[in-house]
Amino acid sequence: MKKIKKQLNDINFKALMRTVSKINVDQFESKWQFENALKSLDSRWSTIDTLHWEKEGVLGGGNSQYQAEFTKHEKLHDKLTNTINTKMWSVSHREKYTPKMEISVFDGNYNQWTSFKDLFNEVIHKSPSMSNAQKMQFLKGKVTGEAERLIYYLQISSDNYAVCWEILKHRYDSQKQIFTSHINILLGLPSMQQKSLCMIKKLHDTTE
Repeated sequence: MKKIKKQLNDINFKALMRTVSKINVDQFESKWQFENALKSLDSRWSTIDTLHWEKEGVLGGGNSQYQAEFTKHEKLHDKLTNTINTKMWSVSHREKYTPKMEISVFDGNYNQWTSFKDLFNEVIHKSPSMSNAQKMQFLKGKVTGEAERLIYYLQISSDNYAVCWEILKHRYDSQKQIFTSHINILLGLPSMQQKSLCMIKKLHDTTE
């Protein structure tokens, strides 16, 4: 009987370690990832704990080797559980306070690039409460047309965010193109044959 119990303990300890080895909290970015990890970890530990405290008393009795193994794995479980809960709270807090400021969609129009870039920089790019994957998801949701096609092939990930942002800046952060675009708008304005308050306001709004 004792041999069977020892084998069960060894199997469960190894199963717990396999679960622990698959949990990398530094790569988790969503609350559900932490919740799934916590659920798997607790499920493994519950089996060990149930066997440990079954009706006959503490398994292993005076077996000091078993007690040392149990204590080691118990500390590992508790430490990882605390880490997951702490990280999960941080993610929940971050999601709760994600900036709500509205940023207009950018379609590749050079005239709109500077305002889009500056606002995105301040609200999203410099935000310490958002992960790079979240920033990339937000960015891809705010571009359309030519701008969207430039980064369409990039999957949303922490590593791809910097690449994605640089591609857009490389294409649209051109003072020459921005200047040319503004000139084209001015040249396309209708000439004023007579004084018109409406036309003056339109000219002012366009050139401001």
